[in-house]
Amino acid sequence: MAGDILADIETDKATLGFDSQDDGYLAKILVPGGSKDVAVGTPICVMVEDGTQVGAFKDYVATAAPAAAKAAPAAAAAAGGGGGAAADLHSIKIGPAARHLLTQTGLGLDQVCLWE
Repeated sequence: MAGDILADIETDKATLGFDSQDDGYLAKILVPGGSKDVAVGTPICVMVEDGTQVGAFKDYVATAAPAAAKAAPAAAAAAGGGGGAAADLHSIKIGPAARHLLTQTGLGLDQVCLWE
């Protein structure tokens, strides 16, 4: 049902409940409980509108990598990859969370908007 919690998403700062946005049935869990380091954009479950459709997903396996995971290596290569972007991360005043995200995704400062 809409509003039911599908998963708890834990970050280094908080644990948040991820609620179902629509009414429906949970057909398949794609990411087991307790999984660590799940990439942003990774499908975590399959929801269906009609309970009779649940069985159709019994053997379903997600095969496509999330778009964010595909983009990160390309972004790192585009940023030079040779340390120029990484060196910039320490020469500009940004918060530790922003610095961590840029490092993890391979994005350079020239690929994001910064406000001072």
